[in-house]
Amino acid sequence: MKNHYERLICLCCFLLFFVNIGLPSTSFSVFMPYLAALPDVGNTGSSLIISFRTLVSLTCLLFVNRFVDRLGARKAATAASAMTGVGFFLYSLADTLLEFFAGAVLLGAGNGLGGTVIVALVTRRWFATGVGTAVGIATMGSGISSLVLPPIAARIVEGTSLAWGFRFEGALALLFAAIIFALLRDDPAQMGREPFRSNKPQSKASEHTPATKPLPKVAMAALFVGTVLLGGGAIDGTNYFSLLLTSQGISPLHAASVVSALGFALTFGKFISGFVVDRIGTLRGSLVLYGTMLAGLVLACFSGTNQVFPFAAAILFGFGITLGSVGISLWSMELASPETLTTTVKNVQVAYSLGGFLFSLVPGPLMDLCGSYLVSYVIFTAITVVSLVIIFTLYRRFRPDL
Repeated sequence: MKNHYERLICLCCFLLFFVNIGLPSTSFSVFMPYLAALPDVGNTGSSLIISFRTLVSLTCLLFVNRFVDRLGARKAATAASAMTGVGFFLYSLADTLLEFFAGAVLLGAGNGLGGTVIVALVTRRWFATGVGTAVGIATMGSGISSLVLPPIAARIVEGTSLAWGFRFEGALALLFAAIIFALLRDDPAQMGREPFRSNKPQSKASEHTPATKPLPKVAMAALFVGTVLLGGGAIDGTNYFSLLLTSQGISPLHAASVVSALGFALTFGKFISGFVVDRIGTLRGSLVLYGTMLAGLVLACFSGTNQVFPFAAAILFGFGITLGSVGISLWSMELASPETLTTTVKNVQVAYSLGGFLFSLVPGPLMDLCGSYLVSYVIFTAITVVSLVIIFTLYRRFRPDL
C-alpha cells in the first residue's frame, strides 16, 4: 500500500469531511425539527444554535493556518475531529439553549479547524495532477454523511431520545478521528515519495494552475463577497431544509428521507464534479453546479405543493452545493498566485463560513414572523444568483486562459 499511499490520503480527507463537515453541518438538518420542538429552544433558539456554531467555526478559520503549522496536518486533523465528537456528547447532555451553546463551541471548532483548509493543503502536497478529482473524492465524505446518517439518526431519536442520536454521532466521530491519526501523513516526503502524478494523458485543466500574479484588492474583495453569498445559500439552505419541509406539513421521518436524498445527490455530485472540472475546467463546471443549485432552491420553494418536488429539489440542490467544497477549493487554487495560495484558501473558506453565519440569523426570526421558511429560501435563491455573476466575472477577467 505504500506505493499507492495517496489512496489512503484520499480516505483520510474523506473521513475529515464526513466528521467535521457532514456531522455538524450537512447532515445536522435531521436534528433541527427535534431541537425546535424543545420548550427551552424553539425556532429562534434552534437558529441561534446554528448561528453560534457557525460563528465559532468562522473564528477558528482565522487561526487554522497557525493551528496546522503548529501541530502538523495529521495532529491538527485528529484534534479537530475529536472536538466534533466531544461536542456531540455535550449536545446529548444539554436541555437548555446555553447548554447547547457549549456543545456548539466544540462542533464549530472542529468544523473550522478540520475541514476544507486542511484538505486543500494536504491534497495540494500529495497530488501533482488530478487535484480536482482528489478534492472531489475527499469531499464526498460530507455527502455520504448526509446520505447515510439522517434516516439512522431519525430512527434512533424516534425510538429512544434526541440524546442517544447525538451520542451515536459523537461515537462515530471519535472512531474516525482515531483512524485519521493512524493513517494521515502531512507530506509525501515523509513516505519517501514524490507527489502523485498520473501516467495517463491529462488535460491542462486538471493541473488547476495558480495565477501568475496576485488578484488586485478589489477583485479579491469581490471573490470574498461572492463566496459569502454562496455560503449563505448553500450552508443555510442545507441546514434549514428539513425545517422547510416540516413547516409545510411533511413529517420529520419523511423529511429525513428527503435529506438523505440530498445527501445522495451531494455525494454523487462530489464524485462527478471532480472529474468534470478536471476535464472542462473550473469555470464551466462551476456554472453547471450553480445552475443545478438554483433549480433546487426554486423547487424547494414549491415543495409543499407536490409530492415529487421535495425529492427533486433535494437532488438538484444537493448536487449543486458541491460548489461549497470542490468549487471554492479550486477557485482558491486558480485565482491565487503561488505566494498567496495559503492565505487565499483560508480567506475563501472564511468567507464561505461567514456567509453561513450571517444568513443563519435570518430563517428563525422570519419563521416566527411569517410562519414559514419560504421567505428565507427566496432570499437564498437571490443571493446565489448574485454569487454566480461575481464568480463568472472574475474568471472572465483574470483567468481567461481557463
